[in-house]
Amino acid sequence: MKLKSAIALLLVSAFLFLLSSCLGAEVPIAAPEEGEVRVSFLDVGQADCAVIRTADRVIVVDTGHATSDGTELLTYLGRLGIKRIDLLVLTHPHEDHIGGAPSVLREYDVVECLMTDLLADSALFRETVAALKNEGCTVTRAHSDVVREYGDLSVEVLSPTNQFSSTVNDACIVLRVRYKEHTFLFMGDASETVENELLYTHREGLKADILKVGHHGADSSSGEVFLSAVMPQYALISCAANNEYGFPHMGVLARLTSVGAKVYRTDVDGTVVFRARDGEISLIKED
Repeated sequence: MKLKSAIALLLVSAFLFLLSSCLGAEVPIAAPEEGEVRVSFLDVGQADCAVIRTADRVIVVDTGHATSDGTELLTYLGRLGIKRIDLLVLTHPHEDHIGGAPSVLREYDVVECLMTDLLADSALFRETVAALKNEGCTVTRAHSDVVREYGDLSVEVLSPTNQFSSTVNDACIVLRVRYKEHTFLFMGDASETVENELLYTHREGLKADILKVGHHGADSSSGEVFLSAVMPQYALISCAANNEYGFPHMGVLARLTSVGAKVYRTDVDGTVVFRARDGEISLIKED
């Protein structure tokens, strides 16, 4: 009788597991091991959102769009099981970059938010500012040479400089993230104008293993000379399938290929997760 009861219990457990899978229950994601960093580029449609994690640190770069039932970012963070975000970077106040910011600030303990001096006349921006104030998050105004160190993980602002930018996109935050010998470059929505500035100020330090391609693959970004300085092993383009802008532009894809970059796109590949450890970078699945 005990054997029959045990078998019945196992069958019930298996059924519940299958049922939860069918209903779309999210499977938890294990934390990175000591000595490795994971960079996740979330599939958030025509928007930007990335999560950088080590064994004990979490950094979020942009938050995708706002949605009526939460955001892709909230779902992903929930699967990570984290309680604290060490640094939230809002590259510029366009909706496709700050859409999920208010909900993230309300749901998580965000220690510091890095953002520009740019203002936006939108309800979403005002909600974001209110959430920053209400949740007591430290706000740091980004400018070139702002650096944050978290053990082996460092985050450095390369742009904006103190110079005036004529567009919101060109005033966005450009980040260089380093973990031991690995380097990741996040270009936000910066155009070739900003790339040329970086070639002048940081030419010797632009080389990166992974490039988050500027402005969703627009032809106004990812110039030939700039890409030749970065020489990325991998390039990531965040964009929506069949988007109205025609991103990524064929010229951008050709230029990335010409410098030997292996290109991944969220509209084709979904969420893309890179793991860097001991000088090696690999693409991994977390589901």
